[in-house]
Amino acid sequence: MYCLTLDDNLIDNWKSVDALNEYHHIWWLRIAGNPILLMQEGGEVAARAIIIAWMKYLEKYWGGDIPKAEK
Repeated sequence: MYCLTLDDNLIDNWKSVDALNEYHHIWWLRIAGNPILLMQEGGEVAARAIIIAWMKYLEKYWGGDIPKAEK
């Protein structure tokens, strides 16, 4: 299992985020400071929900546990 930090990498499209599903061992993700988080209607809160829903193997997001109900 791996941790991945993509802070401040100028990620500005959902295709890039979706591609992370190819890496089944990513269980912890940080992705702060990327334009995609602010471009989403609803801001960072909505972007968080989308990322958690898309990334099947994620267990932690920004260091916090992801409740099973949120998956």
